[in-house]
Amino acid sequence: MKVALAVLKNENGQVLIGKRADGEPPWSFPGHDMVLETFDPDYVLDQADLALEDETGLTADANSVIGYREHPATKAMCYYVAMGKPINNKLKPGGSLTEVKWVKLVEALRLMPDMYGPVKQYLGLG
Repeated sequence: MKVALAVLKNENGQVLIGKRADGEPPWSFPGHDMVLETFDPDYVLDQADLALEDETGLTADANSVIGYREHPATKAMCYYVAMGKPINNKLKPGGSLTEVKWVKLVEALRLMPDMYGPVKQYLGLG
């Protein structure tokens, strides 16, 4: 399985995370399964756009791929995408998420202790 994950910060220094219905892992960035035979950054960015809207109701432009790894808990290949500023404020859970919320960066790290190193760096956590 391959997943595009939308990493979205706001002007208050918070990051958007969601509580997963399946609990595996309990909290994550909004994500979307995708079919990806070979790495195509444009396709990954498009999938992150879709994931953000499907799972949170927000829209934002995907900027760039931060990095990718095999997730230690799920074994899915995760592609982390830096998102631009949200275009709307219609925050509501959907897709595989039962709750979405903005949290301070330290809270995100507490809820997602296995956060990918390059994402931590992007968010200013390490």
